[in-house]
Amino acid sequence: LKGIVRVFTPDHITNFMYRLINVHMEDSVFDGACGSGGFLTKAMANMMQESGGSSTNEAKEIKKHRLYGIEIDKRVYALAAANMMIHKDGRTNIFHGNTMSEEAQKWIRKINWKNGDKTDNLSDLQKYRITKVLMNPPYEKKYKPIDILNAVFDNVPNHTDAAVLLPDHKLEKGPKLKVQRLLKHNRLTKIIKLPKETFSEGVSVSVFIFRTGETTEKHEIFTCEIQKDGLETIKNQGRQDIKNKWPNIEEFWVKTIEKLDVTADKSCKWITPDLKNNKNLSFPIPEKPFKISEDDFMKKVMDYQMFKQKIGVKEFNENVLKEIIYHSAIIENNDEITISSQKRI
Repeated sequence: LKGIVRVFTPDHITNFMYRLINVHMEDSVFDGACGSGGFLTKAMANMMQESGGSSTNEAKEIKKHRLYGIEIDKRVYALAAANMMIHKDGRTNIFHGNTMSEEAQKWIRKINWKNGDKTDNLSDLQKYRITKVLMNPPYEKKYKPIDILNAVFDNVPNHTDAAVLLPDHKLEKGPKLKVQRLLKHNRLTKIIKLPKETFSEGVSVSVFIFRTGETTEKHEIFTCEIQKDGLETIKNQGRQDIKNKWPNIEEFWVKTIEKLDVTADKSCKWITPDLKNNKNLSFPIPEKPFKISEDDFMKKVMDYQMFKQKIGVKEFNENVLKEIIYHSAIIENNDEITISSQKRI
């Protein structure tokens, strides 16, 4: 899979998603398409801060046992490894390979179960098993983002919370049977539509929150839309929070989404998914109210009357134009010239 187009996650969104699934220092975080390691470094920084700093025993445990990633692209993998090392961590828990391969899935299972096989027996689980998933998989259909999600969710423990960035309608437009399989075995609980400016590439995305090993069937989905994140575009420097607006915006939405508060914002609502037809699996964009002006109404009436009388619109317009220009009174008043609709005498 050479030449994958990667859309790296903005820093403020990685922190937002970290908070959306309530990651804390005793979690083990996994990213099945880790790119340059943005989610992992953000999780490491936040978890170490919670532990009391990088010199604590808990911080050492976090760096050694609680951060896992897979990256297929060799160049990006090297970047992720370097990024983790810059943050005082080794690269032993980043796997270079294809998440959909049996080798990679076996590696994931080994993290979670003592004998490497998925079971429902709690005593078989490893101490540092994966408890949270943060991901931004490749979006293009040919790179099979739904297959990547199925591969990850199939090999982590049940009831694991996952926050995934995907294009708004990816689940509705993705491979029907694979999406149905994903939602039959994993519950989609929330959809948070992000501002359209989030990615400079112009991709409109949402955060999809899942819980593995459950089902979306017969469950409603909480949805909302964040229209603005407060960031502004700075020439040659990208989008930045120069006015420090995002922290308050983030706090508002984290609390709203945690409480499932449909009264907090007019965009908040519950939707009922249609899994049979893969519909109602994205934030429902409200339809613009129908409006018509008096001029629009009169134009439609005129068009209809001309149609009934078999009058050609083009010919009619030309005749009206000629009547106005050539049979109207031209009045000169100082430097002004007025064309009057009254005929010349």
